[in-house]
Amino acid sequence: MDVDTRLLRYFAVVAEEGNLTRAAERLFVSQPALTKQIKQLENLLGVRLFTRSRAGMALTEPGRVLAEQVPDLLAGWDRILRETKGAASRAERVLRVGYLASAANEATQHIIAAFSRRRPDWRAEMRQADWSNPTAGLATGDVDVALVRLPFPGQHTLRLEILLTEPRCIALPTAHPLAASEVISFPDLWDEPFVAAPADDGDPVIQDFVRSCLDHRPPA
Repeated sequence: MDVDTRLLRYFAVVAEEGNLTRAAERLFVSQPALTKQIKQLENLLGVRLFTRSRAGMALTEPGRVLAEQVPDLLAGWDRILRETKGAASRAERVLRVGYLASAANEATQHIIAAFSRRRPDWRAEMRQADWSNPTAGLATGDVDVALVRLPFPGQHTLRLEILLTEPRCIALPTAHPLAASEVISFPDLWDEPFVAAPADDGDPVIQDFVRSCLDHRPPA
């Protein structure tokens, strides 16, 4: 029996969340599509993996067994993919570089130029990813290295190197009481409204990080 790893990844997220809506948001898919994928996996395996109710998605006994095994299985497969694709790029002397549009900004060209000086017989192949792919293809082995922003899901499974940091800035109307301040602390912003991407648009990990920075206040 062959099972698409995508089905297993969907299953793993639903098992973690225990809720189809939240799982669909994490996976950037619609809830009906996710329901269909879970049903397909159950049909392939011939077992019921979840008990569905208004409270959410509860794992059955077969579901719990699968949930215990799937993370290691997927991690092993991801490692195999990275090593296989990495071997191919090394044989061709091509460094596949994934990047998010604003990850390193104008520093990107300097980073690539430094690599070219150190490895003049290699070629850097740039591959841009959107924000729904926060590792820019690194997690799936589609690239050898990536220029990304922290934090992102699964970062503990990858080797990280901090290349640069940047100051946080805030945009305010000229008439705002804090507009003339050179430095603004987070407590000054606790009661201020701010613009954020919708919950279903963008990486939830970085969204939670930004919100926690602005809303990290002591209990009343």
